[in-house]
Amino acid sequence: MRQSLRVFFISVFLFSSFSFLVFFTAYQTSASKLPDETLRFYSKNNILYYNPLGSLDCYSSSASLVSGNTYEEKIWNYFVGLGIPGVSDNAAVIAGIMGNMKQESGYDPFVQNSLGYTGLYQGDTKSYKTFVPIYNKVNQAVGSNYWFTSDVGRVDSHPAGPTTTAIIIELDALTKNTPETGYGKSFQNFVNNLGRVTNKTPSSYAELFQVEVERGVCNNNNPGADCHSYSQPITDPGVAQRAREYYGRNWPTNGYDYQGMHERMSKAEEIYATYASSTTASTSTSTPAETTELADPSSTPSSDDCYHSSSESFTRWDQTDPKYDGIDYDSYGKVSGGTSSSIRESACGPFSFAMLANALGVQNIDPVEVTKVAGDGGMHTSGSSHEITKYLANHYNMTYEKVNTGHSDHTFGSSLSDEQIDKVTETISSYLKKGWMIHTSGTSPKTESQMGQPFTPGGHYIGIRGITPDGKWLLADSNGPTASENKQKVGDDYQYTRRGYDNSFKEWDPKIVIKNGMNVGNVHAIRASNSATCGNYTISSPCGNMSSQGLVLGGMTLEQATAYMNNYRTIAKQNSSQMIRDYQINVTSCSGGSFYNCVAFSQYFIAVNTSTGPAGGLPDGKNVVGRLISNGVATDGGHTPKPYAIFSRQSGGKGHGHTGVVLGVTDTDIIVGEADCFGGESGIQAKTIPLSKATSDDYSYAYLNNLTIGE
Repeated sequence: MRQSLRVFFISVFLFSSFSFLVFFTAYQTSASKLPDETLRFYSKNNILYYNPLGSLDCYSSSASLVSGNTYEEKIWNYFVGLGIPGVSDNAAVIAGIMGNMKQESGYDPFVQNSLGYTGLYQGDTKSYKTFVPIYNKVNQAVGSNYWFTSDVGRVDSHPAGPTTTAIIIELDALTKNTPETGYGKSFQNFVNNLGRVTNKTPSSYAELFQVEVERGVCNNNNPGADCHSYSQPITDPGVAQRAREYYGRNWPTNGYDYQGMHERMSKAEEIYATYASSTTASTSTSTPAETTELADPSSTPSSDDCYHSSSESFTRWDQTDPKYDGIDYDSYGKVSGGTSSSIRESACGPFSFAMLANALGVQNIDPVEVTKVAGDGGMHTSGSSHEITKYLANHYNMTYEKVNTGHSDHTFGSSLSDEQIDKVTETISSYLKKGWMIHTSGTSPKTESQMGQPFTPGGHYIGIRGITPDGKWLLADSNGPTASENKQKVGDDYQYTRRGYDNSFKEWDPKIVIKNGMNVGNVHAIRASNSATCGNYTISSPCGNMSSQGLVLGGMTLEQATAYMNNYRTIAKQNSSQMIRDYQINVTSCSGGSFYNCVAFSQYFIAVNTSTGPAGGLPDGKNVVGRLISNGVATDGGHTPKPYAIFSRQSGGKGHGHTGVVLGVTDTDIIVGEADCFGGESGIQAKTIPLSKATSDDYSYAYLNNLTIGE
């Protein structure tokens, strides 16, 4: 990694080829990014990253080095398990990253050249000092005697244990933005700009990584004159455009050359050919692909299956925690019949739902608040109504399905035959493999081996939050801390142990869960709502026909447009100076910040949804359309709206007019997204405008060139 360097570090260390089975097709790309605010929320609350739509590419937010015969293979597996859609699910992107690393260091985390550039991606420990914290962390972890100065990567000269540790530290420093380093930010920029790549090949992604992260540029105005012989220009048009934007006005007319660009590209293609050639095994990182088996031995592993493991982090809430003492299920106290109204005794339904919703990414959800919502909605019976899942899913705008197990309500697994249990297992597991989570209840028989595992004799709600590669279920149980700490008496003759914590962090044989009293007629599936997640970030499945920027072919519904604008509101609140620069937003004195200006939203939309890039320096709202047309950014649409056109309105804005984006068109209205400098937060919205008004002389439209919409 360099800011500006004329000396190139050559790596000649070679690794042997081998076969590694993964699910990738040629140059497949499906880049994804959740909003930064969402990612921070996930990190703060220790949430697993499940695709918010419950789609088929489920990943954990944690990454580790898994199996591998060489360090190259280990690094490949790291990125596969990293959990970033668009990276972990795209072999071409991973190969592009690794092509840079192989050229920089030969994968040696200890190598240091004479200029002070160190490690896998050659961080600078002298001029810029940004790599010093990583350098020190590696030294502390493995011992400074493993560091050496060399012009050739010799990773095989170091013991495997310290080398693997150093690789983990350096990869984590690259991919995770920490207070100590800025590399996570550079890597995030790389992820954010994946959609800008024109040719979806390992070579082109290698070029993008060079621009965003390595920055190994020969920045003189005479390419090749003072640069080493390994400097070459960028070949991908989209990446070249991004490079021009990155360096701004300092970009010389004859362009820049980059260090070893063609060598990085060549290595990326070689790595891709080695690792992405097979489509016959699972990408699961918790179990080696060749040993993965499903509960049904007649079925074969599929790339469409979402697997998880008990080692994944999970936020669990305990309804028996003393901090909830004295808090009622609902606002009305005891329900009819005098049954208990306390969270401790009755709130397993809302607490287990809250855990599932939290894991699926519903932000700022709190189990007490969920309990109040359920209680005030009439869901509090002696425990919880069997309508609670649907009620809460609707309240939190989540997708809901009643699972048809073939049995009616109040049919308990303890009464089923083995064959019937197998069919119920297959039905529920099929939902889990597709990224859904399950909310269900049960009443256990009054036997010591079944009570509290996981259901209770008095009835209990749990969540099923995932499935492992070998078909085991992962639960979310709010009933008590560890098994040794909390006993519960049932009448005069029975006593069971509250096992909520233990139940939530072990892998369960589905047959035991069902046999121990599941109400197989009260099984419900949830996942996050399309409208809640169709904002301006990348996803790789449903939500309409989506592109890498979140646009729906043919235009959005009002519900989808509202979600899109809710996401922009989150960005506006951040008022990031970096984003102002990246998107070339006009700096204004609007209340709340520059992003609250109507022109800012149009600039933002153009910057992230076209391959043309940012449109800085736009005039007042009433003149935006004219400027875009005269600058060649768009073509003249006259007074005819169509989806994703930029509009200008001559009236309004206290003489400045107004601008925004057409997000959808119906037979009677247009659906627009807009910001309002004078309207503050409420001015960032989606709304409808009658066609009769939208086609008047007051409105004009610019049809954007190079708009990026789904395939």
